[in-house]
Amino acid sequence: MLATCSNILQIWDSQNYSVVKEFGHDHVPSTDIIKSIDWKKDNSNYLVFTYKQTGRVQLYDLQKNKSVELSTTKAQCCSFSTSGKYLSITDEDCHAQIWDVNSGRIAQTFNVS
Repeated sequence: MLATCSNILQIWDSQNYSVVKEFGHDHVPSTDIIKSIDWKKDNSNYLVFTYKQTGRVQLYDLQKNKSVELSTTKAQCCSFSTSGKYLSITDEDCHAQIWDVNSGRIAQTFNVS
């Protein structure tokens, strides 16, 4: 699978190049675009994305068709750890948050300025 994004997020089947899932304006506000996206690297169906204008972060489970908004301040980028246990989110205030994906809680915060 692969994903493309702007004001619409599309999940593609990389074998036959067809759109499997599309998130329109019901998930992405019409005044915003998706800035950053990453897949959980353990072949699960989790992906995370950030919005450019609001900085909101969504953790999405494709299999369950559910998303959770992670509380953070104006996120700039996001990335899963290699193990998939953690998610790092950096914000415009030069903070890096390490989230425990299973608990949905912040495990640690760093000032990176």
